[in-house]
Amino acid sequence: MDLATQDAIAQSGILAPSADNGLRYYFEYQDHAIVIWADQEFVSNPERHRRVLDLLAYGAAVENMLLRASELGFSAKLSWFPSDDPLLIARLDFQANSGILPDVLAHAIPDRQTNRQVFYKGAPSDAQRTRISVELEKIPGVRLIWLEGAERKLALKLIWLAESARFQSQRLHQELFSSIRFDLNWRENADFGLPPASLEVESLMRPMFKALRHWPLMRALNLIGLHRVMGMRAAYLPCVQAPALALVCSSLQLDQAALAVGRGFERAWLCATLERLALQPMAASVVLPLQNDADQGISSKARSQLAAGWEEICRGDTPLMIFRLGSMDSTAAPTLKTGRKPLSSYRLSR
Repeated sequence: MDLATQDAIAQSGILAPSADNGLRYYFEYQDHAIVIWADQEFVSNPERHRRVLDLLAYGAAVENMLLRASELGFSAKLSWFPSDDPLLIARLDFQANSGILPDVLAHAIPDRQTNRQVFYKGAPSDAQRTRISVELEKIPGVRLIWLEGAERKLALKLIWLAESARFQSQRLHQELFSSIRFDLNWRENADFGLPPASLEVESLMRPMFKALRHWPLMRALNLIGLHRVMGMRAAYLPCVQAPALALVCSSLQLDQAALAVGRGFERAWLCATLERLALQPMAASVVLPLQNDADQGISSKARSQLAAGWEEICRGDTPLMIFRLGSMDSTAAPTLKTGRKPLSSYRLSR
């Protein structure tokens, strides 16, 4: 396999979504393989929800790479954690295959993006929902639940609860605001982290939002319930009016579930892109219950409420992703699409 082909496959990998636009992996090229290495933070961070978010990102990146390889006429053998080294995430061994059929989802890789506009319009059709479900569930151990009726009502409560906790807890507040590039103005883009413009904060609210990155102010305002208001604006309001709300869950063990959901969710997102549907992922309410220590930010009570609520909906499976959908043609376009560092920043020696 030549260098140009490996570059094309790896480039598709870095176009996959990741938590807060922070890609924490590197590619090592071998003769007929690409090996994916995590950075040190992956193994040193004690917080389980952060590990799961990284695993979701690894799954999405690998799925993009497999899709791009199929376009280039290669099949691949995928091995997760192929050695005892905890930093060695995956190995993809490629083989030229003239009979492989290119997966049409690969066409959507460059166009996939998050739309954080508050108001979505235009519900996906039944046929579009079916196509998205079919693509996602091609990954074994993963299923999609379209949230409707009582399940949607319960999910909205859980989403609001979790998002409010992100503003109420000092540790989660720091995690949230540290990912936002306040060194940039409200028009500039970034190749790492979240540029403020991507958050779709209303212009009148921008000075206050920027000020809230200071924990003493946030803590004081939480005494009058601001965390609830922020949770409503950040997640509940966008979800309550969304034409469609869906949950991705898995029957696998946690690490394998996160990798599989990352792959399946990426397939769903690419399918939605081809169907001209706007999408925003919202993982807080499903990953925060994974914390096993109240010092990590969320209270034991809130964690128990979230876990019990999702168990009622998932019935034994592990929920790992929520997303909302609307028509791309009826919903305002995102202000900008976050950038990526050049591939050379993620590529190790050949």
